[in-house]
Amino acid sequence: MPASRPVRLLPVLALLVITLRAPHVAGAGAGAAGPPVVAALLGLADLPPGWTGGREADPGDGAVMDSCDGGPPVTPLGMATAQFQGGEDGPFVRHYVAAFAPGDAARAFGYIRRDFSACGGTRDEGFTITPLSLPPLADEQIAVRLTVPDPDVEIRTEVVILRRGDALTLVQVVASGPADTESALTEQLARLASERLPLLAPGKRVP
Repeated sequence: MPASRPVRLLPVLALLVITLRAPHVAGAGAGAAGPPVVAALLGLADLPPGWTGGREADPGDGAVMDSCDGGPPVTPLGMATAQFQGGEDGPFVRHYVAAFAPGDAARAFGYIRRDFSACGGTRDEGFTITPLSLPPLADEQIAVRLTVPDPDVEIRTEVVILRRGDALTLVQVVASGPADTESALTEQLARLASERLPLLAPGKRVP
């Protein structure tokens, strides 16, 4: 039943929690001596015509957890999130961007990489993970497709996580139905998200 698809997609949207968790709620702020993180956030103008959504007012603190070894969480200096929808049945897009203290973004990215490639591969989360082919977009990147089996419709989410300097961004595209997730849209948005990360560099002026 088409009306039930958004309900079944909710667990897939929750996959974001695997790598980016918010233990307590805090407003999105600015990096030290840097501009507000919303300067690098995707907006409706970056999506195809007819999409809805925008910046989330209550993004949490964006702490990245060490799910493999239990190390201390890495909390960004500031973060922002946005969520978009291409129609009643999707596709759905979620964007996360965060600025970190020097060195913290690399440590946070290490946590995420291990969760996708090491200990995370040994857990039964109810979905399969396969690599997603993308050109180099940042200093470090992860690009994967997660597939969730469903008795009525297959649900897929493409996740791209990028680190440039002391900033991280995550783009997630979720779709269902017989057609593949719109990988072209995933790459387009990931490229835009990467190009905006330098806006968060200390001393950078935002127009």
